[in-house]
Amino acid sequence: MKPQMSILPIAWMLLWSLGHWTDRKKLIVGFAGTMALLLIAAEIALPGWIPDFLAQIQYYRHYTGASMLDLIYGRQIGLCLTGIFVLGLLLVMWRRRTASDFMPTLAFLLATEVFIMPGLKSLLNLCLLLPGIFIMLSKYRAFPEVPADDAQRVWRSAHDDAVS
Repeated sequence: MKPQMSILPIAWMLLWSLGHWTDRKKLIVGFAGTMALLLIAAEIALPGWIPDFLAQIQYYRHYTGASMLDLIYGRQIGLCLTGIFVLGLLLVMWRRRTASDFMPTLAFLLATEVFIMPGLKSLLNLCLLLPGIFIMLSKYRAFPEVPADDAQRVWRSAHDDAVS
């Protein structure tokens, strides 16, 4: 579990929802209800885990290690750069709060988290870059579109070959 990965995406979801409250209030209500149910169920399953978790947060950075920016530039410069990145992200989030498309900003947040969050230097976390890659691929097609008639003809031919 990497709770630091959810801070910026949740902040973005809430800010985006507030951007058009009348259209998006169900998202906040659903999220709050789901989180309440999960926290109640978790407290029933493991009583006292929330205070224990909060007490251990101070040790989390020592356990997970430094961020990529800390590793590359050192602790002091890395923290300064992280602050600059976070301020930039907040500015982007504020400007995009009324946008109709949620995903490009979320993809940008996830990609930035790879560099600024502690404990995300693992190569496995490069999967956070995938939403941005998929968005780019959807906007800039690498292959020409096949007309519907041609696609149906190819499908029927392949289906007929498989059946016979």
